[in-house]
Amino acid sequence: MLLIEIFITVSFNGLHILLFYVTISIHINIGGVKMNNSYLRSEADQLLKGRYLDAFLMFLLVFSVSFVFGWLTELFAPQYDFNWMTGQRILLSPGNPSLYALFYVVSLIIGAFLSYAMQKFYIRISEDKLAPKLELFLDGFMDQPLRTVLTGFLVIIYTSLWLLLFIIPGLIKAYAYSMWLYLLDKDPSLLANEAITLSNKLTKGYKLRLFLMDLYFVFIYVALMIFFYILFRSSSMNPFFFVLIFILLLVVFIGFIYPKYMTSRTLLFKEIYEGYYGIESQEMPKSPEVSGLL
Repeated sequence: MLLIEIFITVSFNGLHILLFYVTISIHINIGGVKMNNSYLRSEADQLLKGRYLDAFLMFLLVFSVSFVFGWLTELFAPQYDFNWMTGQRILLSPGNPSLYALFYVVSLIIGAFLSYAMQKFYIRISEDKLAPKLELFLDGFMDQPLRTVLTGFLVIIYTSLWLLLFIIPGLIKAYAYSMWLYLLDKDPSLLANEAITLSNKLTKGYKLRLFLMDLYFVFIYVALMIFFYILFRSSSMNPFFFVLIFILLLVVFIGFIYPKYMTSRTLLFKEIYEGYYGIESQEMPKSPEVSGLL
């Protein structure tokens, strides 16, 4: 048991050192764009004070709705078994193709609404405003729903087409289109393709920084998984203690890590947006260069 504790300590110290060097290494400018995100994470900590419970409840609300529709989709999905000897899939049950297709499309639509509601919630936090959870949740469904769904579908289609070329081009375009939800909230007059095109334009020179933002939190997530795996592999671990640790890790992720990630990311979107249009701008002017197909 002592050996496990020492290993956990060394692992987390090693991760802390790695994160430190990652943070130091990105304190540079690339093409005139500052790569450091640490001040955004610090600002996120300040904005989330007294709001972690709200963020936790918002996550549970969104997750619960998403889980129900995901479960309904899988309920009617075809069931397969995989033969590792032959490398072939064996159909066990055809399911219900019509209902599966119906719930799959409905799940995508609901997913777009839920993503919009979640982004709205963190936009209000980034602006240091009160964020009524239920109102923002419903607003994600009622604020120009056709525009939200159409934009979400176009993002999926465009990103998938880029992924056909290779993973890296698809990843780059995923970051290029990542501001679409933020822009829909900022400018109600934007059409679906305009929001995507504008996001592609605003994120030029910022894709690496967005990637580094995600990478930092991926490191933290991996550390939690390593910690949980070490505890899981401990043969002398009490089952009750194991369940307790698992619940605590979920609470840490849902209640602290995810809110900080979303707030930091939204603050970066805000910085990109204000840097493009000017900090003093209160509303995003309609740009004649936005319109047009990708």
